[in-house]
Amino acid sequence: MLNMSRGEKVVIRDYKGRPHIRILWDVGDRCAYICSKEQYEHLINGDTFSPAIGFPFSDVYRCDDTIEALINSNAFEWGILDEQR
Repeated sequence: MLNMSRGEKVVIRDYKGRPHIRILWDVGDRCAYICSKEQYEHLINGDTFSPAIGFPFSDVYRCDDTIEALINSNAFEWGILDEQR
């Protein structure tokens, strides 16, 4: 289980192995529910037209400014986050 809180910025690994920066909505028993920044704003305001999507815990990582900069500059490698686990 993840030790993170709603609204935290996270990095997720998609099914093709690509990193994406998203927002944590909730943590369930078997997965973390992730959404975009826009979706998060809608969900906070009670609008559920676009629900958060479940991701396995193994594909969700805490994100910081350094990691975000690496992703945005295409210099990101998964080994950086895998070492943090």
